[in-house]
Amino acid sequence: MNFYGAQYDPAVLREIVSIELRANGQQVAVTMPKSLPQVWSLLARGAFGTKPETVKRLADSIAEKAGVDAASIHQTRHGLVVVLAKPPELRRTLTAGELLRAVLASRRPLGRLAVPVGLSILGEPVLLDLADATSPHAALLGATGSGKSELARWALWWLSFRNGPAVRLVTFSPKKDYADLLGCASMAHPPVQSFSEALRLLAWLVGELDRRMTSGEREPRIVAMYDEVPTLLKVAPEADNLLGRIASAGRDAGIHLLLGTQEAGKEAGSSAMANMPARLVGRVSSGTLAYVTSGRSGTDADKLLGKGDFYLVRHDAVRLQAPLLGAAEWERLPYLLEAAELDLPEVMPLQAQPQRRGGSGWNASDVDENEVLAAFDAGATLRAVMDEFGLGYTRAKRLQDQYQEVS
Repeated sequence: MNFYGAQYDPAVLREIVSIELRANGQQVAVTMPKSLPQVWSLLARGAFGTKPETVKRLADSIAEKAGVDAASIHQTRHGLVVVLAKPPELRRTLTAGELLRAVLASRRPLGRLAVPVGLSILGEPVLLDLADATSPHAALLGATGSGKSELARWALWWLSFRNGPAVRLVTFSPKKDYADLLGCASMAHPPVQSFSEALRLLAWLVGELDRRMTSGEREPRIVAMYDEVPTLLKVAPEADNLLGRIASAGRDAGIHLLLGTQEAGKEAGSSAMANMPARLVGRVSSGTLAYVTSGRSGTDADKLLGKGDFYLVRHDAVRLQAPLLGAAEWERLPYLLEAAELDLPEVMPLQAQPQRRGGSGWNASDVDENEVLAAFDAGATLRAVMDEFGLGYTRAKRLQDQYQEVS
């Protein structure tokens, strides 16, 4: 029986789910539905012997009976959760205020790098903690309309709101996604839009990484948001190695990456992107991409509703609704009278990169390597050599290693 005309009465929705599960041999007790911005969720506690994989196959049948566009069934520590998509006219966004109130109500202690990325299908805050050894970096993935850019903006807003200048932010996006952060007290450098500036910023980050690894410093923490990574790599392939170095060694130096793209995999982005320990996955266009992008089966990311409907994938996959920032939230951030600006190393123009022995692109400055080795012998630091000779990190570090081998 289809109850579509019942105006989605909560009691009717619960009865539909209960009848369908019991008709298929699942003896469960179903709660009243919880109303979330884009879905209803119902907790179904099963008796011993209930097989989650069997129950999940009933999602399409439940959707048909309830008269909704889609349904999914998730296994959680509380039991099985049946999620019913609301009709488009009843869907809405999650506000920043709603999420903040949920965070306060949960009374969960939050570290300064812990970002509440949204509300779970049980209505609880979901945290991504960059200070956690299991998730020092994260990828943000999803097709157009998934809400990926808004989720990135929220993460940066939260880090700025929570920490002020105690955490330094740097950003790159070909679009003006982060223009609102210009002059914010947390921003170490104005938001970068050009590919040449993005590469210079990466060179600075790797130089800072090397300096911190030498000195043992970890503060202040740096969070770097790089969006549209595949596009950057087409223009500047050398960025792949730089991102990979930060991803592999950045945690110990207090440098964290947020990388954005529409899908994952080495063919679609950097090796760093393909190996992010945490992924925020929004809607993608196919089941195949859902597997590739999330790195695991069973997420059904191609069936997400978009507009902030995401999975946080780590050792498990948690479905969540991310918030949408309003103009009022941006006004709450502390701003400076003059925007901070880093002294970025020079790089070669990306449009005409001559290939030279000993390097390529911006890392192929035509210099006398003996002079560079002499500078190291005189006690120059790696950063000083990079600045004096206009070298990128990769080539300068190679020459430093060469000097150390013969000295």
